[in-house]
Amino acid sequence: MSFVHSLFLAALPLVGIPVAIHMLNRRRRTVIRWGAMRFLEEAQTRRRKWMRLDDLLLMLLRLIVLLLLILALAQPMFRIPWFAGTARLEVVVVVDTSMSTAVKSDTEQILDTLIEEAVSLVSQLKDGDSARVLVAGNRIHWKTDGITAIDDNSKAQLADALRSLSPSRGATDIPAALGSALAGEPTEGASRRHVVFFSDGFENGWRIDAPETWRSLQQTADSTKTHVTVVTPKLPSRISNVFVEDVSIGHLQTATDHPLQIEATLMNTGTETVEARSAQWLLNGEVFGSASFPMLNPGQRTRVELSHSFDVPGVYAFSLKLDGQDDLVLDDDAHGCINVMDHVPILLAIEPHDRDDVWASDFIRGAIQPGYDRAVPYKSIFDVTTISPREVPLQDLNDYACVVLLIGETVDGESVKPLMEYVRGGGGLWLILGPVTSVDRFNGNFYAGGAGLSAIPLKDGVIEIDPETDAAAPVLTRREHPATAVLRTAAGLDLSRVQLKRFHALDADANPDNMRLLMQGPHGSPIVFESTFGEGHVIVQAIPLELDWSSFPISRAFVVLANEWILHLSESSTPRYDFRQGDTVVVKLPLKNDTTEVMVTRPDGSVHAADVRFAGGGAAYWTERNPDPGLYHFAVPNKGNARVPIFASVGRVNNESFLDPLDGDERDSLQNLGGLRFSQSADLKRVQVKAGKPPPVAVCWTLLVLLFVALVLESLLAAVLNHRRSDRSGTISLESGVGA
Repeated sequence: MSFVHSLFLAALPLVGIPVAIHMLNRRRRTVIRWGAMRFLEEAQTRRRKWMRLDDLLLMLLRLIVLLLLILALAQPMFRIPWFAGTARLEVVVVVDTSMSTAVKSDTEQILDTLIEEAVSLVSQLKDGDSARVLVAGNRIHWKTDGITAIDDNSKAQLADALRSLSPSRGATDIPAALGSALAGEPTEGASRRHVVFFSDGFENGWRIDAPETWRSLQQTADSTKTHVTVVTPKLPSRISNVFVEDVSIGHLQTATDHPLQIEATLMNTGTETVEARSAQWLLNGEVFGSASFPMLNPGQRTRVELSHSFDVPGVYAFSLKLDGQDDLVLDDDAHGCINVMDHVPILLAIEPHDRDDVWASDFIRGAIQPGYDRAVPYKSIFDVTTISPREVPLQDLNDYACVVLLIGETVDGESVKPLMEYVRGGGGLWLILGPVTSVDRFNGNFYAGGAGLSAIPLKDGVIEIDPETDAAAPVLTRREHPATAVLRTAAGLDLSRVQLKRFHALDADANPDNMRLLMQGPHGSPIVFESTFGEGHVIVQAIPLELDWSSFPISRAFVVLANEWILHLSESSTPRYDFRQGDTVVVKLPLKNDTTEVMVTRPDGSVHAADVRFAGGGAAYWTERNPDPGLYHFAVPNKGNARVPIFASVGRVNNESFLDPLDGDERDSLQNLGGLRFSQSADLKRVQVKAGKPPPVAVCWTLLVLLFVALVLESLLAAVLNHRRSDRSGTISLESGVGA
């Protein structure tokens, strides 16, 4: 037994008040010793006994009234076992539809086994019970509208709803799914509430490394008096699975007639060795090439590559698809998208010069436009426009994917203001310090006390390199960064042979959160760093492009890095068509007016009219939060009502392809942290036995009824006794002898 308001139990001593009143009333009579009347005492004895019995009964009733009043206020809760067999149940059925439920077990998918177990559970419910179905896939959502009252028709409807489920291509967040199930409003009148989660038993999605999340879920379950049971099937002991880990294109954009290197990574995550197999390359869903990979042992990776160039601008989708001969076919392909343009427009702002030798602009243009000064230049991805820094305010910077600024003497605040607006809106900026860069001007215009385009300030002086004591070559600090990763695969090219002679002193002690160091010199001195500013990115280089400062401008590493840095920076303003699961997907579509209908084909093959937002200027946007992984095909009307294909790719979470089952320790941890109970079947009796004792039942109304009855009886008895005493008013109590 428990109490809702146990504080009222402190009033229990008040039950003694009727006893005290009874004892005081006995002493109120006046005893007069009258010897002549002692012969009447025997006649009064029987009558006095009845009077005392009435008084005791009245005292007892008053005691009961006070006791019932205190208990009714405290609201006791009793467990009533004999009600358990007829209690109304509410069952929340949660079905895991993450990608790993598509693993074949014997002749069917694991999800098929889970669905039949869930249907069996629903069939065991009785009339008056209730049920709901929650789908835990890439998106967590209710399959049923509200709570379904159980009868023969609703059982059939729930079974049909369960059997219509299919595995998704994404992962699920199991604590979030259970949290949604527990957060639902309980059915009115249901005395027992159960959440039964049907899971494939693999460890993906359980977030065992988040104990506080599981403790919070257990507290929620306890507060809502809900019992959580996890039903997992017997998993196959041998699994064959090779999956396509990713399709890497390197950048979000390229130019026509520019060779593009596409690379796909494959991995064996099964328990069996897989023999050599074949695969197909697809372009916009159509086969255009083949590939093969060697025998793979469990845990082994391999890569396949493809080189391709495009003749026509557009958004293209690449896919690599395996032949589908393993136990999990949903991870046998992966996608990537690339935006192909005629060129990537770049603005180069540099001081004019009349020097005869090679100048900084020559190094930059030579790196990104080889042979730009020839009669027939090399076909470059970049289209470079060169201006003076003073002309920056006169340009529409939104026409350029990236701006390269060499900071000289003429760069002032008027040139910096439009650059700040450009980067804040998503543009990319490469700042290269010149040999005569002023520390005060740089810190005032570009650092601006930490609120400018540069995340860290310049210090006075120039760092001179002593080749006898200092390492003369710069060092990459972030080899996995998109702007420098290419040197990791190219073994650094000749970066280790670059000779540093001097460079501007950036403040090495400043390390703001939005700054990432890309290259450093001797003693950890920063040379190149990237930072964010608004929606855009900025790369700051402290080495002037002068040969008396370093040999960096004439190295092959500079050619590669200049291209990679500009491509990386230009992607800030480039529309994205490549996303990951969990992203909010925003796809830019060329649309002339808001009356044009755009059709979208989803990864499951369904075709719908896309809900787009017209932004004007010939552009519209399709937005969806956390869509299903896979390839999306948009058909956008063009001239003559022809449909121009545009693709967007949403990559899946690769963890779902690692098929490690929950082990005993992990199950024990989940049981201890989250109060979960694991079972291999959905037997309703077992679920209820696992749930423990029946829930406590409130008896407050019963106490109030008893209190009313006791009050009525006490009032009637008090009235009778008062009537008797009024008939004997003035009667003298007779006592004989010395005591009475």
